[in-house]
Amino acid sequence: MYLDLCQTTTYLDVPHDRVTEDSQLHIGHLNTDLPSKKGNVSAVRKAGARAFIKPNVTWDGYGVLYNLVDKNGAGVPTSSVVFDDAVTPQQARVSVSAQWDRNESNRIGAWNIDLVVFWARHRLVDSVEAGECRDGTTASQRANDRVKPALRARIAEHHDQLVQLRQISTIIQKMQKIVDDMTAMAASGKTRVTLHSLKRAI
Repeated sequence: MYLDLCQTTTYLDVPHDRVTEDSQLHIGHLNTDLPSKKGNVSAVRKAGARAFIKPNVTWDGYGVLYNLVDKNGAGVPTSSVVFDDAVTPQQARVSVSAQWDRNESNRIGAWNIDLVVFWARHRLVDSVEAGECRDGTTASQRANDRVKPALRARIAEHHDQLVQLRQISTIIQKMQKIVDDMTAMAASGKTRVTLHSLKRAI
């Protein structure tokens, strides 16, 4: 992005949605047809169709669910999926988590950078001495004319519009801290949870 105060100012309302290709990873194929309630079988749910794994971050950010899905992201039974050779469920979870973190970092990072650049452009417009564009208007006039009235209030730099990055690696670290604290409590005798039952649950 380059700065030209005589050009149109653009603005996005929210970060772009995650695309299916960024949110799931091909790990195998279906071993049976999966018909809908009406009995129809779409191409992506026929035996031999590609199967994927997709992570879903829980609402409170303290857990990750790994679902097996078809190409369109609809869930499929675990028993209906055959993993490709040399791919284990654990390897699939690791790979899709790394892919999620990388793509989410790019998605949220791009949004936050664009938003900060947008604010910076308008700070510069507000502070620069008026200079004429080719049509005789000033840079400040042109920038103000190009921004829709409904957006002008947002140029006040509401920092809550910046989006916090949530990555699976960070969530797992939080969960590990909980496990460590539970283990310490069990070892100290401050809880009825035993190390044996804790390890069995994990």
